[in-house]
Amino acid sequence: TPAAQGHGERIREIFQCEQLLATRASAELLEAAATAISQRGAFVVALSGGSIPTLLSPALLASAETAQFERWHIFMADERYVAEADSNS
Repeated sequence: TPAAQGHGERIREIFQCEQLLATRASAELLEAAATAISQRGAFVVALSGGSIPTLLSPALLASAETAQFERWHIFMADERYVAEADSNS
């Protein structure tokens, strides 16, 4: 059977500019957070470093009054596969 929307299904979207990507990604994150908080009382997410926090932070901060950040548990993830001693680590 096909995966439920947002649960394992691969979705590809192409954006004309970084701002549209930021708007869409932030909206998806806020929606996922609201759903998790309403169902489980907390939202747990792992985000990559680099440009992702810079991309998402303006829209997330603009939603600070409704996002319930006190219920968010944010972990930093590093998806790179390099040796610990590598300069990219």
